[in-house]
Formats: sequence, C-alpha cells, structure tokens
Amino acid sequence: MKPSNRRANHDARDTIVLGLVGTVGFLVLTYFLPVLATYPRDTAFPLLMRFRPQPKISGEVVIAAIDNQTVNRMGRPPWTGKQYADLIYALGEYGASVVCLEVNLQEDYHSPSALQVPTNSGDMLKPAIGQEVFKGSQNNETSLIEALKRQGTTYLGYVFTRSSDPPQSLPGNAQAPFPSAADSKSMKTIDAVVYKLLQRPPTRHVFDAILNGPSALTIVPSMKYYLGPSAALGKASLGTAIANVSPNGIAAFARIGDTYYAPLYVALVSRYLGGAPVTLTRSGSWIDNVAVGNTIIPVNQWGYMWVNQRAPDAFPRFSVSEIIERKVKPSDLKGKIVLVGEMIDKPNLTYAGSRSFVEGRASAVEDILSGQILRDKPSAEVLAELALILPVYLWLLAWCVTRPKAAALWTFGFVFLAAAGLGVFDILSLALRGVVYSSTAWAGGATLASSVAASVVISRRRYERKRVRTAFEHYLDPKIIDAVIADPAGLELGGVKRTLTILFADIVDFTAKAEDLGPEATAETLNVFMSAMIEVVIRSGGVIDKIVGDSIMAFWGAPARVENPARLAINCGLEMLGQLRRLRERDLRFADFHMGIGIATGEAVVGNLGGERRFDYSVVGDTVNLAARLESLTRRFKVSLLVNEQTHLEAGGEYIARDLGLIRVKGKAQPAAIWEIAGRGAEVPDHSYYKRFSEALDAARQTRWSEALEQLHQLAEAKPEDVAVNLYLAILGSGENLQPEDLVLELGTK
Repeated sequence: MKPSNRRANHDARDTIVLGLVGTVGFLVLTYFLPVLATYPRDTAFPLLMRFRPQPKISGEVVIAAIDNQTVNRMGRPPWTGKQYADLIYALGEYGASVVCLEVNLQEDYHSPSALQVPTNSGDMLKPAIGQEVFKGSQNNETSLIEALKRQGTTYLGYVFTRSSDPPQSLPGNAQAPFPSAADSKSMKTIDAVVYKLLQRPPTRHVFDAILNGPSALTIVPSMKYYLGPSAALGKASLGTAIANVSPNGIAAFARIGDTYYAPLYVALVSRYLGGAPVTLTRSGSWIDNVAVGNTIIPVNQWGYMWVNQRAPDAFPRFSVSEIIERKVKPSDLKGKIVLVGEMIDKPNLTYAGSRSFVEGRASAVEDILSGQILRDKPSAEVLAELALILPVYLWLLAWCVTRPKAAALWTFGFVFLAAAGLGVFDILSLALRGVVYSSTAWAGGATLASSVAASVVISRRRYERKRVRTAFEHYLDPKIIDAVIADPAGLELGGVKRTLTILFADIVDFTAKAEDLGPEATAETLNVFMSAMIEVVIRSGGVIDKIVGDSIMAFWGAPARVENPARLAINCGLEMLGQLRRLRERDLRFADFHMGIGIATGEAVVGNLGGERRFDYSVVGDTVNLAARLESLTRRFKVSLLVNEQTHLEAGGEYIARDLGLIRVKGKAQPAAIWEIAGRGAEVPDHSYYKRFSEALDAARQTRWSEALEQLHQLAEAKPEDVAVNLYLAILGSGENLQPEDLVLELGTK
C-alpha cells in the first residue's frame, strides 16, 4: 500500500472511531439525562409540524363557542346556573352524544378570610360560607344540577398541580400558604380561587382507569391540589376528568398513590364509543400506551399525547346563544361530541399558533376518532435507524475528511447536507406516518461527535502540513511544498525508491581562496554565493539536500514528482553558472571563482533517513555517488558541467553538448558514459567544435583510427588546453593494435 494511502486510511479510521465513540457516548448520556434527547425534539417539533399536511376533520366533534355574539347577548362568563342549565337542556334536546362543559365552575370564594381551617387534614377543605356558585344563589346551582342530571351526558373538568410543584409554579399568582396550626400547607389562594388539597378524591370526581401492570408508575404526575366544580355539580354530571393541557401535548393521566385519573379527551371518547373501558399499560417504569376499548392512544413514556393541532376555526362551531335559542340545525349536533368553551381569547400558545383550550381538546378527541394520532418513534426503531445510518454517515464523513483539497469545506458541507437530509426525513415521517420524532437528538449527538472527530483529524493534518512547510520552506520551492502537502508519500520514514536526478556543485579550489580571505570574509563571501545558488535551485523546483562548506547537493523528482527532472537539473546547472558570471561582473571577490557541476540521473532511495531521534530528508544510492564523482571530474577535464548519459538522453537535444565517452573512475567496476553540457545555442560561441569532437569519437569507435586521429589533431590545434582531446590523442597514439574497448578513459578520481 502506498504511504499516501496509508495516511488517508489512518485519517479515515480515526474519524470513524472518534465519531462512533462520541456518538455512543452521547446516547449513553441521554439515557441518564433524557432532557438531552427530549429538549431538542420538543424544540424542533413546532417547526416540523408546520410542514405536515392539514389533517382531515371527521365532523363528529363540534364546538359550542362562547364567542362575541354570545357575550353580547348573555354577558361574559361566569354566568348564572340557569344560563348554563339552559345550554345543557338545549344540547340534550339536540341529542348530543356527549358534552364537555369546559368552563370555570369552581366555587367562587372572594377572600382568604372566608375560608376555615380544616380540623381533619384527611378531609378536603370546606367553605366557611354557603355553596355560592357563579353569580347567583343556591337556586341557580340547583337549576344547573337538575339540568346535568336530566341531560346525563355532560363531563366537567378540573385541573391539578403535581405534588412536586413548588408554590410559585401553581397557576395564577400563588400566594404564601395560609397560617394554620393543623396544616399550614393545606391551602393556597390563587386569584381568590382555592386549589383543594387532594388527600382522597371526591366521589365521582374521577374517571377511573384500569392499570395493566404492578404497582404505581412514578413517572405519572402525582396530584396534590386540584381546582374544579363543587361536589354537588360533580355528582350531578356524568363525571369529571382532568382538563390540564400543554402547548404540544395534552396530559394523559395523573395519580394519587396507585389510583389513576383520566383526562377529559379520554373520557369523552370512552363515552362516545359506548362506555369503552380505559386501560393504562406500563412497560417497565414507563407508560407504554393508553387504550380506549380497542383504540390505542400512543402516548409517550410520561403519558402525554402529541396533539395534531388543526387549523384555526377548523372544527364546526356554533354560538352558544344560537344553541340556546334553538337556531342550529338538529343534524349539526345530533350524535356529536360537543365541547363548550370560550373562544373570544386564545391563550394557549401552541406550536401551530394561538389556540383556545377547547380547540386543543377538540383536536385531541378528533385524533383518536379519526385515527390521525401522532406517535413517538419506538426506541427500537430509532436504534435500528441509527445502526443503519450511522456507519454510512461516518464512512462518507471519513471520505470527506481525507479529500486532498478543501477537506474542511467538504466535511462541514457534508455535515450540513446530512442535517438537512435528516430534517427532510423527519418531515416525511411526520407527514406520511404520523411519527413525531426529531432526529435532532441522536443526529445532533452524532453531528457533534463526528464534527469534533473531523476537526481533530483535519487540525492534525493542518499541523502536519504546517510542520512540513516549516521544515522545507528554506530549501524548497513553494510549489513543491504545496505538492508535498497534497501528497506526503515521499516523507515516510525509511524512504522510497525513485528515479531521481542528483546535482552536486562545488567551488573550484575554494580551500586556497578561504586561506587568502580569512574566516570572516570567507563566511561572508560564502553566504553571498550560497544565497544566489540556493535561490536558483529552489526556483527550478529542486530540493536542497545539504550544504557542506562550499558544496551544494540538490535533487529533482521527490518528494513531489516533477516532469523531466533531468532537464530541470541541467537548466539549474546552467543558470548557476550564469549566476556566477553575474557575480564576477558586480563583485570583485568572485573575479577568479569557478565552479564544477556534476549531474546524474538514475534510481535512488529518498526519504527521511537517519535514526528515530535525528533524521534528514535526503537521498542515497549509486546515482548520488556518480553525481559526486562527475562533479570532481570537472576539475580533471577543466569543464564546468558534466552529466551521465541517462541525464543527457532524458533532458533532450536542445543543449550544445559532446560525448566524452566511457570513463572508469576509482571504486566503480563499470565505466560510465559521460557528456559535457556546454550550454544552449547562443551561449556557446563555437558550436562546430563540439560537433567535430563527437565525430572524431564516433570514427574511433568504428575503428577508423586514422580519420579519428586526424580530427583530434585539428581539435588540439584549435584548443590545446582541451583535456579530453589530449586524453584520446594519447590513447590513439599508443599503438597499432587498438580495439574499441581501449577507448575507456582511466581516471583515479573518486
């Protein structure tokens, strides 16, 4: 496997592992802190519900509205008992199947001083004054009691507070408890309305439920105080039930000890279905479901049902005044569930906007009757989805993290799209299946965990890139650094084998010059020289391997692969010679400076070489040794730039060059074919000289000895100092039994 692939695989693995561990950790945390799951879900629920299709209306639920018309004719509630009685009689005549009188029928105490302290804390509180109800007298209550008995299908509601609720959480403006020697906490006043202490429930003030399963469910709210109609009204009605509501759900059950009390909407549906039994089923310590007969109400584990709130004024609505005056068609009310409630103000702020309490109750009843019940997604289904989606999500995330370019953009763009996709999935689940589940909980945990994981991996990669850039910026071209960062395969410890081009450059006779200059001047002169040469190497795309005294070693082809490294190296060598000429022209210190350059192309091992505590990015191999020897041979041949034959062939024929033939240097068994690079066209004044030398050498290789010897003598007359010409003249003049293999120059240079 390639090093670059190993690095990408490591990053992908770390992303997946960290993301998985973080997600599982978040899910475990939600088990101990359920609010981490429920709060995001409840927060997202209103937004999700805005996208759902508008649920249908069966027409079986109607509202008797206390509206502006009714108020104009009858005044604003609370009314007299006779006014309520007239409404109940009218609904009885219309043949309403079941009626919910959702109005305040509580006993009307006017001041705390009117209350007596109970002598027995086991009894409910009794008023110190007569049973004054509504705006009238005892006779008014009597008329309503009689109407409720005759009509026989009316439910009354009461609200409660939990035993865990502190005083300030009670509805209204709760005052401090009344002082009492018997029980200072047995009464609280709320806008002159008493919440009665429920030590034991009043007769027929509850709608009994059957509990399937042992003992009490502590998750069900425990009642402590309740606010409701008088005992006489409760006894006259078909029954009383819980009227508590919440913006997104309606309370399902409450309890006193092991006894459970049902909400109004359950009571109404039970009556409408012919007195169907109500069953509460537990699952462990949670509520599993509520059933009215064979109809399952999928409440959540706390006993709350999600209400599929209908649009404003969606239910058939008739003014109470018109009902009392018999102006409504009998068919509009006969056999219907009629909910009586005020619709002038809409104080209940739900996810769908402001609704009256009676509209929310009507929606809950309609949900059960029409089967359009919203339900929580079962935990098993959630875990199954998580098991299917999370691996794919993490795999795709890891793919984004390992992108060679713009990994952060890829990663967080994918996270955003994934979150949007889960939102669409939630909307479709709600619209098509009625499933109230926001992926916000586990998706948020997975997103958070995976984002942290991705950030760690990306930050680590950025740190590594910064480290690479810092390490190479002094001796590598910025373009090469970018290539290394994009594909750091060549930086693996131990190195890799590559075909490279190696360059050695050295100042001729620098030791003698240094003795003449002195230490300070030598250092200053060398710094100027090296700065100019290093800039040339870096600009050509080469890598500075090392600088030792006046010698430079550089290479091309690693860590980033480049096109035609041989040509780049030759061009660099020629530019270094040109830079030295320019230094001679403007700085007298370099007037007699000369340099030799040797370049070799071949296989070598490149990488981080050294030990665990100290290593360098370098290159080793025979090609390196050959390049070093070629640089030394420049002194013997008194030329500036020598290359091996592979370098000359790969670089191409744009240079003025001559074949110097085979040369055997000390320490090498096989001779190497060497070429001198004189320069490019206009840079070399006598092109024909190099061409004539090559022709003479070719003639010698073809054993045309006389022709070769004649051409070499002509070249020697033109340039008597040419070492190569003189070496071959010596060979050809050594005897008559010459063979082509005798044309190998034997030099002792290492």
